[in-house]
Amino acid sequence: MTSLRFELPGPLPADVRDLLRGHLYWVAPGISRVAVSDGDPAEVVVAHDGGIGDGELLALFGKAARDVVAGAAAFAPKVVGHSGVVLAAPMPDDPLPHLVERGWAREEASGSFTYGGPLAGAMEALDATLRRRIAAFGAADILLPSLLSPATLLTSGSLPSAGASANYVFHLQESVTATERLAAACAEADGRLEMSSVPSTSGSPDTVLTPAVCQPFYRTLAGRTLDGPLLVTARATCYRYESGATQGLRRLREFRVRELVCVGPEEDVLALRERLLDFALLSLRELGILGTVRTAYDPFFIDTAARMRMYQLAFGLKHELVAALPFDGSELAVGSVNHHGDHFGRAWGVRAQDGRWAHSCCMGFGLERWAYALLAQYGLDSRRWPTAAWGYPHGS
Repeated sequence: MTSLRFELPGPLPADVRDLLRGHLYWVAPGISRVAVSDGDPAEVVVAHDGGIGDGELLALFGKAARDVVAGAAAFAPKVVGHSGVVLAAPMPDDPLPHLVERGWAREEASGSFTYGGPLAGAMEALDATLRRRIAAFGAADILLPSLLSPATLLTSGSLPSAGASANYVFHLQESVTATERLAAACAEADGRLEMSSVPSTSGSPDTVLTPAVCQPFYRTLAGRTLDGPLLVTARATCYRYESGATQGLRRLREFRVRELVCVGPEEDVLALRERLLDFALLSLRELGILGTVRTAYDPFFIDTAARMRMYQLAFGLKHELVAALPFDGSELAVGSVNHHGDHFGRAWGVRAQDGRWAHSCCMGFGLERWAYALLAQYGLDSRRWPTAAWGYPHGS
């Protein structure tokens, strides 16, 4: 394993450092670790397998890093509200090892966990509480799939813009050769499958695991003219491949989200978006989570990351609910409110009653991240949790 170091003008904002950590894994194969310091200048340290020469890698990393940090000083996330929660005795260290020790969390695969005990109870109680509160907006309950057609993501623009994080689903070709070769691969497997010799549809996957709850909903509205604003709520399991940036319960490959989605006339959607921002801040306060609501942006491919970051921050299209993690002084996005403009209306041919393209917005809450923030801020003893607001019984 080889380490490569280079410097960037700094200090870099925390959100840009996080963006760099995630993106630099995609510069070349064989990268096992990316670290970005908060100094001036900012130092980037990359560990790789040496398959590509340092000179070539340095050129690739340098260009990618410059693309990501472009305009970082011009636009920074802005805090629009604080929860004002005061923590009496937050957990002094990372909750995850304790959750594993108690059997409340067990990693099944990188970025995927089985949950039990009070952790699972807290997640279910939170979802039930959010569902009740969201009902006040008049949102109808729907069930949405996690297995999507590639056409859905291609039409919405998630492919190719977020194609690197997509989880593509394939199956064996229908043949005796395929099943025989799979049997041989399984016989030689030692916890991992090597299937390069097995005929499959991996070259042309017919399904993709959903990266966001709302993606399949827009397709149900294709070609329609809406009588007014349409509000729905759903819970779904979402999937995003984060490469080496996958990290415990902070950044999962498989995660659960409760979401509210609104599609309708621009004026109605904008008015609801303001109500959702108030709801988001109130949720942090009433559920007892120390955090803020701030402007944010979505991750994109390296070649568009800087441009899209500046665009979303400048126009306030995305806001995140960010919870404090006192044990290491970091923060974690636990939810978001997003205004898509008429993007999905145009993509799917959805119009408002006046004939204009429909606008949309959504609000999502990551259940694992909320529960992780709860444990980091209040510890493992459920008697200390703000459980009345969460709907979780004391002392369970």
